[in-house]
Amino acid sequence: MTIEQVPANTIADLKTLLKTTQVPDKIMAMGPELIQYLTHIKASQLSDTDHLGFDLGSAGILTLIEQVVNTAFFDHFHMFDDAAPIEPKLTRKILVLYHLKPIDDQHFLLHLKQLDY
Repeated sequence: MTIEQVPANTIADLKTLLKTTQVPDKIMAMGPELIQYLTHIKASQLSDTDHLGFDLGSAGILTLIEQVVNTAFFDHFHMFDDAAPIEPKLTRKILVLYHLKPIDDQHFLLHLKQLDY
């Protein structure tokens, strides 16, 4: 099994990569607009430790509720937010499929969650 790492410089590049049925294993994000977008997404995520506590404390039930809420209401939660995501569907897909790891000020690594299992 080879792990594919694909570069993306703009939000349009990222959107194109994620439109395919087989998404890349890793995406190296570069470019100021894309880094700012991913930083905003990362700030709205729970850390892995917090998410694990959330899952264990609720015996997994709240994770199901979280998925329903994210799917049904995600677009409406950010409607009045000044820092609303540019692409709500793209943001949702990134949150579901990838772990976001900032490398430095100019690079972000999107790592497919299923590779961790």
